[in-house]
Amino acid sequence: MSFEEKIIRIPVKIIECERVDIGGRKALLFVKGDTFPEGRYFLIKGNLKIREGRIYIWTNLRNVSPLNFYSIRDFLMDRYIEASGGRERAGVGISFLFGEPREVLDPSVRGDFLRTGLIHFLVISGLHIGVISLILSFLLPRPYGYLLAIVGVCTYLLFIVPSEPPVLRAGFMFLLLILSRLVHRKVNPLNTLLFSASLILFLFPYNFFSLSFWLSFLATLFILLSLKDLKGNTIYKSFFVSLSAFSATSPLIATFSFISPLSVLVSPLLTPIVFIYSFFGILSLITLFYFKPFVDLFNLFGFLFAKAVSLLSDFSLLLIPSLDKSEAFFLILLGILGLYFLKGNYKLLPITLINGWLFVRSF
Repeated sequence: MSFEEKIIRIPVKIIECERVDIGGRKALLFVKGDTFPEGRYFLIKGNLKIREGRIYIWTNLRNVSPLNFYSIRDFLMDRYIEASGGRERAGVGISFLFGEPREVLDPSVRGDFLRTGLIHFLVISGLHIGVISLILSFLLPRPYGYLLAIVGVCTYLLFIVPSEPPVLRAGFMFLLLILSRLVHRKVNPLNTLLFSASLILFLFPYNFFSLSFWLSFLATLFILLSLKDLKGNTIYKSFFVSLSAFSATSPLIATFSFISPLSVLVSPLLTPIVFIYSFFGILSLITLFYFKPFVDLFNLFGFLFAKAVSLLSDFSLLLIPSLDKSEAFFLILLGILGLYFLKGNYKLLPITLINGWLFVRSF
């Protein structure tokens, strides 16, 4: 290969493969060529390797063929782009509502979300599932409203968004919660989380090597443990939840990237805007983007959301603790044990130790 030859690097998702054990997994595609063809689905012939649980594919551009496949997801995305007046206005919405990779965002917008540590707001998770359930469950009297919510959530998970670990976790937890209410059984959120995680690993064992699986699982675990026996008003609890989620995910992220403590403060402040944003997004989705006022309100709050993140990025402090994996494991285990056994405001102790260690290792 000469130095003049261009290599295109693209994150992809494998839908079907001769190796059935990697179907549905993400991969990094390296293509030798000048420009990648337009389209969403491709037939690719190339060399595949798996290193430390990650999949890499190398090929030439001549071995990449676009496929004409039009799904419900494609139809809804095209409807949203058309109703928004173009892809430029729909960039954040496509990522937020459909789970498109953050590469679809404008580079400056993507950089703002990364620098502020708020990229988690663009991940399809419990917020989306909860809003769908909230809207649909009130359209009919119980228990029919719950059944409609189950149908809506399953449709969203199976046909509209990618089957990523945060989506699967939120979906399984929601279904267990609704089914428990239908049979009038009390739900233990911690047991629900552990059962959902076990079910994901049983059905899709490759997720054991997925960073998004562990980030989603640990963040939810820390939140549930921190809320147990926690005293204080709603504002105090919201900031403690934000701090707990940051403490759960930062040790893992710090093994390969920077962290932004600003997200602890601004996540609770932006949550109302993000909730309204998701509310109008789901309403737009339910109406198939034909009711223009819902789409306009969705884009308006998306603009306000992105603008707030852009302004906050100027004040972001980036820390680079450069932890090794053993340190990250120790800090996470310390947090789990501390939050589980300590009660009330004593839960601040393990959280403080984790963040103190991250701060010290940054200098």
